[in-house]
Amino acid sequence: MIWSVFLLSMTPRRFVVHSDKERAAQITARLLAERHPGMAFDYEEGPDFRHSDCHPSIRDTALSVEVQNLIAAEITLEAVANPKGLPKWCAFQYRNGGVCAYRDHDLRVVAMCRRDFDVVQERAIYTVYPFTDEVLDCFRDEVDTAA
Repeated sequence: MIWSVFLLSMTPRRFVVHSDKERAAQITARLLAERHPGMAFDYEEGPDFRHSDCHPSIRDTALSVEVQNLIAAEITLEAVANPKGLPKWCAFQYRNGGVCAYRDHDLRVVAMCRRDFDVVQERAIYTVYPFTDEVLDCFRDEVDTAA
């Protein structure tokens, strides 16, 4: 399967690069957002031939040896926890017991949650879309093993 990474900060969005794995596309989107502050990147299934290309400097960043090595290293580190290569979600638990989860490459929202004083725990969930029960279970599992 092919995944397309694209720049959301422009309308219409701009195509950046193709990836062969969903998780690799998500990591690429996150790394590009880290290297180009103020810009938002996303990905979707399938090749993108409809939209114009992004600026060459953004594509060069995505295809750089550094970024490609970071993608490979992260996928290797997650191999045991994420054998299917599913997207990563950052799950947050609040003082009142409420939970929420955001996609790993959505840096602005994840950073806001990490700065929130009401957040007491953060966990990674690997799934296509986490349901509330899945998010709650990831926090319950640690409580059960600690007891």
